[in-house]
Amino acid sequence: MAEQIPEKWIEVIAITVLKEQKKQERIASKEQHDRRFRNTELLVKNYRKLSAHCENLPEQIGIIHQEIDMGLLEHIDLNLKEVMKSKQKTKMIMDYIDAMLLAYRSLAERGGDVANRRHKILQDMYLKPEYENPTALMERYGVEKTTLYKDLKKAIEEFSVVLFGIDAYVLQTSGKRVDER
Repeated sequence: MAEQIPEKWIEVIAITVLKEQKKQERIASKEQHDRRFRNTELLVKNYRKLSAHCENLPEQIGIIHQEIDMGLLEHIDLNLKEVMKSKQKTKMIMDYIDAMLLAYRSLAERGGDVANRRHKILQDMYLKPEYENPTALMERYGVEKTTLYKDLKKAIEEFSVVLFGIDAYVLQTSGKRVDER
């Protein structure tokens, strides 16, 4: 006959398993939040490059169509249609991002001096066409280096909520997505 496991042991095992499961759920949720933050951070850090990628898109498309019509590009092995599709897709996404940046600016302006400063630091650091030195920004806004980077991180988190919507907000506040509640 097989020995029975004492009920106390079963209770301890169950509690341990539940604790581990909750721990794994918290880790997965944090990774999801970190991924959204990193995506937004990468987006703002590469904003200038993405904008440059989209510059003169209608003219580029027109020139390529003319060259195709004239038979000048028949011998080229590149799939120009796919390249242009990619550029058009990037342009659509950048238009959406620009609209969300306007929404974020509006929220920041209504949010008071600190929220407005965070928005301006984000704008100056990554979004304006010309690069600005962090030291110059520290002097302009009268903040220390740590405050500058804390403001920048907070601005990216706030913009992430504007960009990704409720999922980003819920992840920041509770650690769970809406569909997991």
